[in-house]
Amino acid sequence: MDYIAEIKGMTDEELRATCMLAVAHCVTDEMLDDSMPPYWIEILKEIYERGWAGDNREIIAEKLAEAPTTC
Repeated sequence: MDYIAEIKGMTDEELRATCMLAVAHCVTDEMLDDSMPPYWIEILKEIYERGWAGDNREIIAEKLAEAPTTC
């Protein structure tokens, strides 16, 4: 599979959605490992606050609600 061509062929919306998915995976890792700083959780909060979530706004809100309150 030529993933580079696929990536370069993505629209801005598709690339943004893929990036948000990657951030969500990192958030999940942080939530499972208390020793990790909440870096990606803060990134996800910023994505949400800036209105970049688009159609994923509800999903991101749910993920943030699951995040530890110490973040």
